[in-house]
Amino acid sequence: MLPITIAQGYPRRDQFLALAAKAFAAEPLRIAQMLSELIGDYRAASQPLKEAIRLISHASDAFYNLAAAYAHLGEKENAIEWLKKAIQLDPPLASEARKDDDFRSLRSDPDFLALVQP
Repeated sequence: MLPITIAQGYPRRDQFLALAAKAFAAEPLRIAQMLSELIGDYRAASQPLKEAIRLISHASDAFYNLAAAYAHLGEKENAIEWLKKAIQLDPPLASEARKDDDFRSLRSDPDFLALVQP
C-alpha cells in the first residue's frame, strides 16, 4: 500500500491550503486504515479510505489502497474498479500494482493483467 499524498498540481496558494486542510482532516482516517491493515481487517480498512476519497477526490493513493483492500477481501470487481481509477489519476501505479503483493490474488486475472500491462 502507498501513503496518501496531496501536493501535486496546485500552483495557487489558496488551492493548496484548502487541500491541505482536507488532508489534515483525513489524517485520522489514514491512521485508522493503517491500524486495520496491521490486524488484517481489510473490511475495516476500507471505510477510512472511502472517507478519505470523499474528502480528497483526486487521491490516487487512497484509490490504490482501497483496491488493495478489496483484493485482500477477494472482491475482484471492486479491486479492479478502484485500481482503474487510481491508475487513471496516476499511471505509474500500474507498474506498482504489477509487483505489489497486495494484488497477488489478481495476478492471473485477465482484467487485472490488461489494466497493469506495460
